[in-house]
Amino acid sequence: MSETEMTRKDSGENRDDNVDKGSIDKSTRGSVSSEISSFQIETESLLCGWLSLRPKCLQPCATSNWLTAVLGTLMFIQGFAISGILYMSLSSIEIRFGFSSTAIGIIAATYDVTIMVLIGFVSYFGATRNKPNILGFGAVIMGCGSLMWAVPHFTSGLYDYDAAYGDEDTLCVPGRNTSKIIHDCIEEGGEGDLSYYFFVFLFAQILHGIGASPIYTVGYAFSDENASHRKASWYLGILSALSIFGPTIGYLVGAYFLTIYVDPLHQDDVTIDNTDPGWVGAWWIGFVLSWILAWLIAIPIGAFPPELPGTKDIQNERQSQAHHSDDAELVQANTDFGKGWNDLWPSTKMLLKNPYYCFMTISKTALTFVIVGFLPFILKFIENQFGLTSSQAGLILAVTSIPGAAGGTLLGGWIINKFNWKVVGMTRFYLGASLITTCLYPVFYLQCPEQQVAGVITSYNSSDTSDLDVINLNHPCNSVCGCAGTETYDPVCGTNNLLYFDACYAGCLDTPDDGETYYNCSCIFSENESGDSPEAVSGKCTYDDCWQLPVFIVGFFFILLTMFLLIAPRAIPGPIVMGIVVDSACVMWQEDCGDTGTCWIYDNHGFAMRFVVFGAAFTGLAMLCSLGALLTYKPPPEPSNEEKIDSANTEPISTIGNSTTTLDKQKERSTVSLLGYTKTDPSNEISGTILENKI
Repeated sequence: MSETEMTRKDSGENRDDNVDKGSIDKSTRGSVSSEISSFQIETESLLCGWLSLRPKCLQPCATSNWLTAVLGTLMFIQGFAISGILYMSLSSIEIRFGFSSTAIGIIAATYDVTIMVLIGFVSYFGATRNKPNILGFGAVIMGCGSLMWAVPHFTSGLYDYDAAYGDEDTLCVPGRNTSKIIHDCIEEGGEGDLSYYFFVFLFAQILHGIGASPIYTVGYAFSDENASHRKASWYLGILSALSIFGPTIGYLVGAYFLTIYVDPLHQDDVTIDNTDPGWVGAWWIGFVLSWILAWLIAIPIGAFPPELPGTKDIQNERQSQAHHSDDAELVQANTDFGKGWNDLWPSTKMLLKNPYYCFMTISKTALTFVIVGFLPFILKFIENQFGLTSSQAGLILAVTSIPGAAGGTLLGGWIINKFNWKVVGMTRFYLGASLITTCLYPVFYLQCPEQQVAGVITSYNSSDTSDLDVINLNHPCNSVCGCAGTETYDPVCGTNNLLYFDACYAGCLDTPDDGETYYNCSCIFSENESGDSPEAVSGKCTYDDCWQLPVFIVGFFFILLTMFLLIAPRAIPGPIVMGIVVDSACVMWQEDCGDTGTCWIYDNHGFAMRFVVFGAAFTGLAMLCSLGALLTYKPPPEPSNEEKIDSANTEPISTIGNSTTTLDKQKERSTVSLLGYTKTDPSNEISGTILENKI
């Protein structure tokens, strides 16, 4: 071969080598460029902001501490509106619109029914979606629900607390024709038309339920994913405490609003005060405030990224404590599990085959059945048992719930964090708290001396202390007075310490001070032999010596403390069942145009007995189920030494890439963790680490 041919051959080989190297370099550069682009997209997904607006000043907020603060504020507002302002307003709404306790219970339970319908879909698909956006959108809907609660006030006209007597006084007027006093139900429709607002309140509660449903599923999961195992219980305790602190502030604010007349611009025209049973406070102001707060918190909650920097490191350090079953291995093998509708039913079957989950769900639901059942009616209970106004009862509830419910929630989180209990330890703790709660229920039997209502509880003869066999407000002493029935309850207290339904049924003929005091009352049989005329004073009778109230406050505090040591899910029919129970203790109903409205007078002893039986029965069920969960729990097997070594060898290198993670892997982990299992991904290395090595 000539020298020239050899040179051409070498040149051709070099040219081929250069082509191959160029192709490799281009391929490498393309791969690196693609990974850089992917890395940038993942990094941007970890930035705080809205849509394409990601200001640098917000980036220091992408931490678990800030997340807990904003989530806690959202839960505070939810508790403030739905469990605080709403429950404080129910007794006023009941009087204003003539609802029964059963109707009030249905309205309150609609919130839980809505959550029951949505919670499965929200928790399942919320785990694989943008959680902050879901929470922000929910806050907006929740605000709309609060606004809808206030709408009936602006559309129902002015409140007439003395509608039964029209423009006339409640005095006894011998020979009066009652047909001229009582509303003409056929022509005017009476107050019965207000019953249609029942459906407006139902719709408002549905909006509340839709907006709040992500809070205790997606919200808690989002917080738990971004916190270490040791800090997670503390963070969740803070969130739960704020969700309890919200109702407490709601009680205080609501109690103040109830001291304002429902129509504030006409408060100077009313002749009654907030001690009168017919008084209705400005219940609607709290809902307007809740609407504004809910819309404001939607802005910061929607600014958080779908996951915080460092979330993957936290997930890698976690160890599953879920009840062990063969399904857990199937989930680990299927990397696409939880991404579509087809996996919803298999996921549900996995939960139903988990005995610990089923027992604890029933147990916590039974306990919360009591809590949620008590809440709508506890103010009514305190008012009737101790003769207080709605605002006074609200203040007592606020004073007990701050250290009781909020303190119990924080204490439970602190105890679990302090002792680092696993599943068995926490279940025993729950069982003990339930037992203590059951032993405290007899505190509900405490009550001040019961109001002796003439014709309802006792005889018109003050010397006859025996119980009545037949309830009847009519008596020969008031038979000629032309009284207007039970549409309006305006009680007066006689000098004989008997309470009369109103001045007419007391037979009072004169009132020199526009209804403050009454004279010449034919039904008040006084033992006073002086020449002074018997008299009655507007309002209920007062008792100076009532030692039971302070004891009840202390006992109720400990009930709240023990009940809120551990957090429980919502209980759907609780308010409905409790509403029926409360109505069964009623002895005097409002009658308006032939329709039954709100309850005016309760049997206090029967009221207390029903509270005790209701609470003890369902708390006992909670204890039995928690014991069953404790006996059937099967812990997951401990990893072998080889698995521990492999896990240590596959730990990712600490680089900037460790602060980001692919959303798909995080979604898989989140979905399965909500089902009670923890998915382990063997290929945990982040592409950012490979990218850094290549660069």
